Amino acid sequence: MRAQYNNPSVFSLAVTTNVIPLTMDLKLKIILNNTDEVFITSDNPVIRYNQFLEKRKPFGSNVGFAVKGLELMLPISPKMFALFYDSSGYKVGHKKDDLVVTDNPTDIRALNVLSCANGYKNVYFNHDISQPVIRDIYAKAKNYRNQYKATADRYDSVGDKIDSLIHVYSKDVKTNLQLSFISEQKRAKKYELGDQVVHVRNQAWVDEADRLWALRHGES
Repeated sequence: MRAQYNNPSVFSLAVTTNVIPLTMDLKLKIILNNTDEVFITSDNPVIRYNQFLEKRKPFGSNVGFAVKGLELMLPISPKMFALFYDSSGYKVGHKKDDLVVTDNPTDIRALNVLSCANGYKNVYFNHDISQPVIRDIYAKAKNYRNQYKATADRYDSVGDKIDSLIHVYSKDVKTNLQLSFISEQKRAKKYELGDQVVHVRNQAWVDEADRLWALRHGES
């Protein structure tokens, strides 16, 4: 094992440099909160979600950085929310607008429940939000929080073989998220899962990321 792999911090940074190119195709829009409610955040502020696969693929994780339908969400202020998304899967607001204004309190509450469910131990908010509202958000969010850091599924062999396949993964936070300003693209509605386990947005980008990783780390 190479020296850089023995240093968790260095290895984590190396993985990050490999992941970033996989997200460069995601489109960014800023969600402007035009309601009386405010956004909250947590000690795990970046949310990975996938509305597209949530209702189509119930097993395993659907939020890999190269996966079709990925959404990356981040509250950036009490009134603004950053949304990176797969534009081949979703229509967000008006096509030509980089800013999406919502005056729907249900949107804000849904995103706040998601932020709370995605957090580790703490949520953060300002004085514009009341204690009853925070308690209501937490009451809803606790139903979606993961109890375990990882899940292991075992698939035994058929017949006389004693081999087993162990699938270990982190469960996605799923809240049945529905937002008034997001809808599926027509072509996405026609997408067929088939028997694929992983559904990538762009295989060429994945192959290139793998090539660069091997090049950086001297792997053949």
